[in-house]
Amino acid sequence: LRVRLVSEADEHLFFDAIVAAALAITGAGSGSIHLLNPETSELVLLAMRNADGDSQPAGADPRPAHSTPLVTRSGRTIGMLSTYWPQDRRLSERELRFLDLLARQAAETIERRRTDDALRESERRLSAELADTRLLQALGSQLIKEQDSMTLYETIVDAATSIMHSEYASLQMLHPE
Repeated sequence: LRVRLVSEADEHLFFDAIVAAALAITGAGSGSIHLLNPETSELVLLAMRNADGDSQPAGADPRPAHSTPLVTRSGRTIGMLSTYWPQDRRLSERELRFLDLLARQAAETIERRRTDDALRESERRLSAELADTRLLQALGSQLIKEQDSMTLYETIVDAATSIMHSEYASLQMLHPE
């Protein structure tokens, strides 16, 4: 499962695999995984399935449950992994240990994915800013060299369109006369 958690690119299959493993460990009838939305502090259902592998609708109403928090190495709770039974059941110490291990591995993998996604987004933004800076540098060089004002104006408009990620731009000049 650890190899699958690290290599699974499809996020839905990733979360479904975590729930499937929890069902296998506990023999539960169904299970779910919820992640905490950091902006709203609400739990968001990501996957819910029953023991025969079918996904369950979010409105399913299982009865007795056991929830294991998903806690990162830094101690931050990011969600919970829950298992459900049709009747009351107490988990063995072995099941609890394995469920806790699964939850820790899932939390670490989720946190690493989030960190990797944030890093890729940061790199993308920095790359775009670098391209904009190079464009401005080239524009500055052209301003120094350019003798033809129309070509210069077109270059300024093109640079503004590129930097602002807009479809159109215009440059207007005031002629006092």
